[in-house]
Amino acid sequence: MGNALPLKDYSELVNGHDIVIRFNRLNFLWTGFLGRKTDIWAIQNMDETLRRRKTLFGEWERLLIISENKYKDYTQEILQVNNWEEKLYSTIYSDDLPLKEKLRGNNGSSGFIILEWVLQAYPNLLYPISIVGFTWEGWTGHSWELERELCYQYQFEKKVKIHL
Repeated sequence: MGNALPLKDYSELVNGHDIVIRFNRLNFLWTGFLGRKTDIWAIQNMDETLRRRKTLFGEWERLLIISENKYKDYTQEILQVNNWEEKLYSTIYSDDLPLKEKLRGNNGSSGFIILEWVLQAYPNLLYPISIVGFTWEGWTGHSWELERELCYQYQFEKKVKIHL
């Protein structure tokens, strides 16, 4: 689940999935267009929400933190301050993924890092991963066009299904 409002209502699709991963600020939960199901909340450990140490609305069972190896101590501090240690699903260290090669030296967006991690962690999924709420735009430090191309390549390979 990306952070963009989709062109149509995907609530039924989202709520019908076995596992729903939402990331960053859990935008648009209130609209009804993206369902309410949230199994895993994935967030950058340097995200403004975590820097301010405040939680967001919405129910979520597990936490997936995206970080870099140099922020391991800070990540642990965030977990302790918010009493989230028991909810931690995993920590993705983006510098351990082969993203720099794929993205020609640029940083991956939160959504792309999560997608790459899921594809590596679960290479034999029976069904393609549904991508909803991705617009491939935002912070200028990401390679949006290249991420879009790679996502459409994954769709061609039947690894993902993109829902706009």
